[in-house]
Amino acid sequence: MEEKVCGDGPSSEVHYITDPDLAEVHETIEMIVHHGFDACRKYVDSLDFVRLFCVENDKFDISKLADVEGILHFQISALIGLSSLTNLFFHSQM
Repeated sequence: MEEKVCGDGPSSEVHYITDPDLAEVHETIEMIVHHGFDACRKYVDSLDFVRLFCVENDKFDISKLADVEGILHFQISALIGLSSLTNLFFHSQM
């Protein structure tokens, strides 16, 4: 890494004072970045039920399907889970 020979450069505020268009561009970029992160956060929050479903799916032990009682219990719990996920999804969209 090279040493600085001329010291620290001017701060961006100096450029904004001398060039108001640059300040406007900076504010626009900052607004776009914040808006993008807000949109991503909303998107992630709206799909959180899918993440929860995948976590529960990973916990499921397939060997429970070996007997009939296990199959019935699995189907009932799957239907209840699907119903609650569907309700959660549609209520979050309103």
